[in-house]
Amino acid sequence: MMTTEAYTPALHLRPIWRGCGVWDETIMFVGADGAATLLYEPDGPVTVRDYRLSVTYREGVDYRIEGRRIYRLPDSSIPYWEPDEYFPTQPNDPNIRIGVDWDELEYDFDRTVQRYIIYGEPFMVVDRQCAVTYTHRDAYTGFIPPDQSAASAPLLEKLRAGKPVSVMCYGDSVAVGCCASGTKYGGFINPGMPDYPHIVTEWIGQTFGVPVSLENQAVGGWRAENCLDEWDKRIAGKDIDLLMLRVGGNDSFTPPVAYKAQIGEMLRRFYAEHPDGTVLLQSAETPNPQSCWVGNQVYFEDILFSLAAEYPQTVVAPVYGMFVWMQSTGKRMRDFLGNNINHPNDFGIRVYVHTILRALFGALYDA
Repeated sequence: MMTTEAYTPALHLRPIWRGCGVWDETIMFVGADGAATLLYEPDGPVTVRDYRLSVTYREGVDYRIEGRRIYRLPDSSIPYWEPDEYFPTQPNDPNIRIGVDWDELEYDFDRTVQRYIIYGEPFMVVDRQCAVTYTHRDAYTGFIPPDQSAASAPLLEKLRAGKPVSVMCYGDSVAVGCCASGTKYGGFINPGMPDYPHIVTEWIGQTFGVPVSLENQAVGGWRAENCLDEWDKRIAGKDIDLLMLRVGGNDSFTPPVAYKAQIGEMLRRFYAEHPDGTVLLQSAETPNPQSCWVGNQVYFEDILFSLAAEYPQTVVAPVYGMFVWMQSTGKRMRDFLGNNINHPNDFGIRVYVHTILRALFGALYDA
């Protein structure tokens, strides 16, 4: 199977539910003899490399594979975390103290001693991840984002007519581009992958052969309340065909009723000004469940779908549902997080993009 040396849209943007190969699926080991889970069972040669795709590890020397499980061998050169290092008794960043959810830990630590979970970006976490490329025979039986291209009909009509399209991105740090390797927030390292707003707009422009402009007004750390408060300053009065609104990752403690009201008011304002526009709402992936950052995100995806039912030109990318399904396969959130808490790494961002494009364009993206 062909490997890549850098971000390659033709391969990396193939949805994980289609085809017989996976490129650079990320995993992370905790423990010198730790194990991780792949989405599929490999049926041929497997390539395991470091996150930056510069070092290739050897099967039988650095790792072994049994079914969908990949095991780090004790004398391997593959990077890993010691359990006491990954769940330290003192936070690695004294300014960001992220405790653990004891019920989610796989180690029987003394609960009378406080434990934290490792956190860091742009390099600290991803430099201990691996990228796995392989082919498989087993069919995908998991979650597939629903085709909502009927809701994006005005956008599709304009694209098929060959007219330029204006895209606005709004929301929090994931929308900003945190942990995408090809951005300043990801350290400009290999594989050099852009942030998801640029990937989505580039795919649209290349697929339809039209100019697509992108403006990004997202701000790291923002909640839905912040986005609403700044709406008139940042969004109102601008030419927008597609609004990509990603907010919720920092709303762990926002009451669901307030979150719905805030998103609903932004939708009302947008469609009052852009009756022929399209809004793409993206649910936030759950934070690392082994951390104490998990909160009300569990409710937000259903809220977004309920709002889409009220505003017919609204599409929901069910990112939360996709990441929950991946965890149900045995993968852990640490496999596809760039800071180990709430920012997806390159593989996580790619799944994010797969989910967005399937929701917006349906079978056109699957083709």
